Amino acid sequence: MPPPSRPPSGSPRSCRGHRGFAWGAFLGPYLASVACGYLVGREHLEIAVATDPAFRRLDLALTCVRSATAAARAHGLTPTWSAPETNQASRALAEAAGFRAVRREVVYWAGPAVSR
Repeated sequence: MPPPSRPPSGSPRSCRGHRGFAWGAFLGPYLASVACGYLVGREHLEIAVATDPAFRRLDLALTCVRSATAAARAHGLTPTWSAPETNQASRALAEAAGFRAVRREVVYWAGPAVSR
């Protein structure tokens, strides 16, 4: 499906699961982008986002992230975001959504090494 010439109007649709949130940008029945809480703590909700590559650069992810962040705050949770230092797109999206870097972390992986 080719990307639209402009982003769809309106707010993302939402759904709330047992322990988290998800906000999606739909183009008709097609889910083009989704932001959700994937790690829920007592006080924090880690936000994740995925966008179909054909629909990037349309601010769909940003709109979904802002909605997920607002929902987290409305439920008394502090939204958080994690991104590797090398993932410039994720870091730029986080900053555009109002997140700010607070520290650098080393992440350990259990299992087979992934070469990139």
